[in-house]
Amino acid sequence: MGDTAGANGGDGGAAVPKVTTATVEKLLAKAFPHAASMGVKDVSGGCGTSFKVTIVSPAFEGHRLLARQRLVYTALAPVMPDIHAVLMTLKTPSQVEAADSAATSAAAPAASAVPTPSGE
Repeated sequence: MGDTAGANGGDGGAAVPKVTTATVEKLLAKAFPHAASMGVKDVSGGCGTSFKVTIVSPAFEGHRLLARQRLVYTALAPVMPDIHAVLMTLKTPSQVEAADSAATSAAAPAASAVPTPSGE
């Protein structure tokens, strides 16, 4: 019989994921060593088939979204046969700075929006 625990839980226990968050992080860190930030989350409930990846890297400068995704898929090529989905947020440092500036500007109240007490 020789049934072993695998993706289907052979011994009745929890399935061991073939691909871990650490494995994905390691592959991406190697491909994007100058990334300003990187995050990887298993969104498959722990079975290692779906990941959410967020990367801010200068390596994306001058690349459209599809080209950025191809860079990530190339980095994950060794494990892609075992992954069902990769949800990606891929930005350049300048895109993050622009978004932060816009958010800061929007959050600052206009001088005319501040109520003043009447009769003073």
